[in-house]
Amino acid sequence: EKWYERISFDYDMKMRSFVQTTDSTLFTSEMYDDIKTGMNHSIITGLSTRVFKFFNLVPRATYDETWVLNSIDKDIRVSEFSQQDTLVTDVLTGFDGFRTYNAGISINTQMFGTAEFKKGWLRGIRHTIKPEIGYSYAPDTRSTYRDTVFYTDAERAPEIYTRFDDGPFNNANFTELQSQLQYRIQNVVELKYWSRRDSMIKKARIFDNLTMSGNFNYAKDSLKWSAVNINSTSRFFNGITTVISSWRLDPYMEEDNRPVEKLVWNENKRLVRLESGQVRVTNRFNFRQIIDLFNKTSDSGSEDNNADQNDIPGSQNRLPEGFTPPSDQRSGSQDEERSEKGFADIFENIRLEHNILYTFTAEDGKVESEMRTHALGISGRIPLTNNWSINIGNLSYDFVNKGIGYTTITFSRKLHCWDMNFSWAPQRDTYTFSIGVSSNTLSFLKYNFGQNNVDGVLGRF
Repeated sequence: EKWYERISFDYDMKMRSFVQTTDSTLFTSEMYDDIKTGMNHSIITGLSTRVFKFFNLVPRATYDETWVLNSIDKDIRVSEFSQQDTLVTDVLTGFDGFRTYNAGISINTQMFGTAEFKKGWLRGIRHTIKPEIGYSYAPDTRSTYRDTVFYTDAERAPEIYTRFDDGPFNNANFTELQSQLQYRIQNVVELKYWSRRDSMIKKARIFDNLTMSGNFNYAKDSLKWSAVNINSTSRFFNGITTVISSWRLDPYMEEDNRPVEKLVWNENKRLVRLESGQVRVTNRFNFRQIIDLFNKTSDSGSEDNNADQNDIPGSQNRLPEGFTPPSDQRSGSQDEERSEKGFADIFENIRLEHNILYTFTAEDGKVESEMRTHALGISGRIPLTNNWSINIGNLSYDFVNKGIGYTTITFSRKLHCWDMNFSWAPQRDTYTFSIGVSSNTLSFLKYNFGQNNVDGVLGRF
């Protein structure tokens, strides 16, 4: 494969024309004057090639151009009678356009570190490091298209806008001058351990993702170093428990809750200071996982007991060949199996979720911590019959605020080609009733009826 065959080129064009109007101005000249029409062109090109055998070089460039048939102009006009100034916005009709572009280059690689141990519980550690460094440039397009109007008095702040605001593609995405050196380091930490239960070596990940990123902006007058962002994700117990953390570390000192041009290293001989952070612990599982766990334990115990009995010569529990138990014994075991399966099928979609969110904030060097969330909830669907089911949404209790969450209970009934739903929110004192066609193609054929918390009565019982 040649290097030029790795070049990518993407072109995207979209056109949009819309109007927001009222029933009194529908299909009038005022409505047609308010129509916003535009076309956007986006070109993205890039290349990914290997250099020096172990490094990936990725240059890229983006060009974006937007054409519009409507723009705006703002002005301050003073009334002849009240002598008060008023901000007036005029809509200009005619072809106009703006363009933005940026370019950058990055280089990345992968490094592996492995340590193995022959004895003990820990048998090995594997650390994967994926460093990336790059440079990006974007011109100052904000000042190019920015306009400012001033009020007659100095008490009110001037109005800053661009003539392309509130266009067919919302506000234009203009940027200030950027000349950034970016860095990013991603880590994955795995280990091998000896499982006594299974008598084998198993693998486990300590960090699915541990990332540190930041940048240095040459175009800024001050505070050129950005804050250092550290994010991590870890999963335990076959994905039942997830631990997610995010931290924001600032290399500059803080005064009056604002960063100042003083490096933390020069003041405290530390690289950074903590600005904010949070740790979220989520435990999520369903009843099917619990049932499978108990069945696995029960099956392993039964297999061991059967093996022990069959190994005993002359055991009375061993049945002769060709002998089958009486029909009443077989039917009893089958009924137990059916009842167990039915119980599992009913509650297999019920999920239990436990959330804990702990936050850290710093103001002028003082770090404060707080438990923002500690909730235990149940949600899911319970099939009562083939046609009836109950959906439970966010049946939870918040231990921090000491209250029940906003629960929603929905009763659903299948009516052959139709679906009927009745939803009730006890805390909000609201309910809704709907009946509609099951087909997605004819989903617009439906009837909705609801009662809000103003005239609702269900929550008062």
